[in-house]
Amino acid sequence: MKTKTLLCLCLFLGIGLTQLSAQNDKNGTGSVVYYHLSEFYTDIWCNGVFVDWIVGEGTGHVVDHYKNNVLQWSVFTYSGTATGLNGDIYTFREIDKFYVPKQGVWTCHTHLKADNKAIYNLDLVINMTDWTVIVKQASCTGNLK
Repeated sequence: MKTKTLLCLCLFLGIGLTQLSAQNDKNGTGSVVYYHLSEFYTDIWCNGVFVDWIVGEGTGHVVDHYKNNVLQWSVFTYSGTATGLNGDIYTFREIDKFYVPKQGVWTCHTHLKADNKAIYNLDLVINMTDWTVIVKQASCTGNLK
């Protein structure tokens, strides 16, 4: 959850620092694209069993879309590598979608693959008003050690 909060903070800082003049239409309608580096950290669970805690960094690609100078949605694609407590190396890819006019609905899909071939997938919907999280789907294959 700390990762999600950090990503949200990065997203909104990026929105605040992005100039609306970068939009591609005179009436304030269009998309703004930017990149940044960010930390990634999360705990990993599989079937109720704690697997690992990972920390790393990755590159983010963000697309913010405006209509009439009002942010409508953002898509954040984030990928990189992280290291677990026992030295396992994970590659990750996360895609977050923020629907701003819809009371801050945030969808998230995270894919983690460990060097020991274990794979973890997670689909979430997060209400950014009260921070409730709904797990839409979670799967794991692999190495529970």
